[in-house]
Amino acid sequence: MKSVGYDVYDLYDLGEFDQKARVRTKYGTKEELLELAKTAKEHDVVIYVDTVLNHMFGADKTERFKVKEVDPNDRTRVISGIYDIEV
Repeated sequence: MKSVGYDVYDLYDLGEFDQKARVRTKYGTKEELLELAKTAKEHDVVIYVDTVLNHMFGADKTERFKVKEVDPNDRTRVISGIYDIEV
């Protein structure tokens, strides 16, 4: 199956991590994204991210991660201890 770009491999990678034998994302590097945002702001253009978080694609396997829950109304407030999840 070939993705047209709506399927995210890593939600937290903006083109700065070496994954799948490359750093660049399909749409450019993190530096290019930051330059785009800077230029847009200079021209009074607002940018927003439109991501469907449950559309994931390209994972090699499931992995276990340590996480902690945060308050959905205040993501700076931790509401649980650290625990493992499999994703």
